[in-house]
Amino acid sequence: MAYVDLNPVRAGMCETLRESEHTSVRYRIESARSVISKALGRRSQDQALKPVAGLDVNTLAVLTESSYIDLVRWTGLQAHPDKRGKLSGAEEEPPEGLWS
Repeated sequence: MAYVDLNPVRAGMCETLRESEHTSVRYRIESARSVISKALGRRSQDQALKPVAGLDVNTLAVLTESSYIDLVRWTGLQAHPDKRGKLSGAEEEPPEGLWS
């Protein structure tokens, strides 16, 4: 899904994930911002994402919405220097817990 969420950036239609229309990552970012701005005190954006049908959920790593946004952002920073559509930002390490 991260590949699909990055398509508008890679195609040069936008420069940030928040500007990418009709993507789940934009919806997730806006949802997280809404929760934070309302100061509900809940961490609803950190609920685990739904597992893919047919997979044993006990063998899968838990991926929260905020960690998914971090993953898509980090993935968007990775691009060959000659390719267009790289997100702007400082070089950084992969999101914590991604490879564990």
